[in-house]
Amino acid sequence: MHKRLWVISAALCMALSMTGCGDKKDVNYDVGQDGETVGSETDADASDDVDRGLLARQLEIPQSANEELPVDGTSLTKIMINDSDIEVPDKDKMYTKAYTMGTASENDKKELVEAILDEDAGIYNYPEEYFDDKDLDRAVVDNMFDDKDSEPDYSGDYFIGKIDGEPYVVRFMSGEGYINEGFAVSRAYKEKVPEELASRRVTHVTYMEDDPADYPDEFELDNSDEENGKDSSVDKEEDNRCGLTMEQAEKKAADYMQSLGFLDITQTSITDMYRLYESDDYNIVQYDKDGYKIHFDASVNGAPLYQPVTTQIDTITHQSSNPDGEIPRSNYYCSEQSYYELEFNENGIIDFYGYSPMRSDDELHPVDKLITWDQAVEGLKNAIPDHFADYTGYTQVMFNDVRLTYFRTKTGDEKYEIISVYVFSNSESYDVNAPIQLIIIDARDGSEVNVMQDPGRMGLV
Repeated sequence: MHKRLWVISAALCMALSMTGCGDKKDVNYDVGQDGETVGSETDADASDDVDRGLLARQLEIPQSANEELPVDGTSLTKIMINDSDIEVPDKDKMYTKAYTMGTASENDKKELVEAILDEDAGIYNYPEEYFDDKDLDRAVVDNMFDDKDSEPDYSGDYFIGKIDGEPYVVRFMSGEGYINEGFAVSRAYKEKVPEELASRRVTHVTYMEDDPADYPDEFELDNSDEENGKDSSVDKEEDNRCGLTMEQAEKKAADYMQSLGFLDITQTSITDMYRLYESDDYNIVQYDKDGYKIHFDASVNGAPLYQPVTTQIDTITHQSSNPDGEIPRSNYYCSEQSYYELEFNENGIIDFYGYSPMRSDDELHPVDKLITWDQAVEGLKNAIPDHFADYTGYTQVMFNDVRLTYFRTKTGDEKYEIISVYVFSNSESYDVNAPIQLIIIDARDGSEVNVMQDPGRMGLV
């Protein structure tokens, strides 16, 4: 059934209400075991502790905190907790769960490829050089489906098949050159240029998630046909041409992910896609708001994992910097990022990416005891001297992003466990998931959890 999710009938398009389409919104949809999507909301009056979730009340976690911490044992002059909105899962308990991550086995590839592509239409190995050929002739692709007796070799990384009658390539990314292993699904050949636009010098079609009008210095719109009544601009408030509202697109994407067996994920954002009609010199002749990009993060019981971008953490990068201040490549630590990005419109999937997939046959195991807020702060104070030992970077640290959340810990070769943690992060407002300073406290016993779970990921930038 999931291979038919991308066909939107004319009757459905006529019936759908197109009100409520915005440019972007942040959401939190859990793809549950039963296939239902469940949204979580934050109460409008979060300042009242009575309105906070059960976990926050049980653990006495305040809505905000402004507290100065001891600097003993460090070269710092000031350490502060200053966060006006401490994040806590809107749940009644937290869990642990075991996962495996790593290079996809032949069986993993087979299962995923056969779930995505239509087996009846044939699945074949795909030459890598064809994938890199952006001008590949359509007849070459179509001829691949003539050999009905061919069986794919799943030790390879490139496969071709069909989704709703259209050729797609599934490729696997692993090994040297890939920071995050995973897979990608994309169309086997370029989208056709509509005849009415070919006469306006359009030679190719591309997609992006940002409105080109927001980047006038980077995207030069070709308005040479304006005198003929043809306008390349798009009204920001206009409906998305794919025939779905954001809410309908969210449900559609959640159903698709469920059908592929990706259960421990939570939708965290959705944005409009723009289809660009470009000339040979890459000027945009015309563009439409057409389709959606939906982002899913790895999660436990509907709560997204904390997966920080770790290449900016100053206590790591400056551990052994050169005297001239240049940071050697070997000082950077790059943690895994487990997430999925699905782009689609009325013509089907545009692109589908899955990075560092987490596989599990384990069940959720409730955590019997979690430490309170005061105990977490005490754990933070105890961790500070060792954490900042010999650190000579910033003189002051302010933890402005604090949360009770889940974090992935490495327990063995390709083996991981998700645990509950308190995160104390110093982040810039433009990217709270790329901390400059970070201390993670185990929410079970108050000990520090090292963000560098895999030494083999040092120097990956």
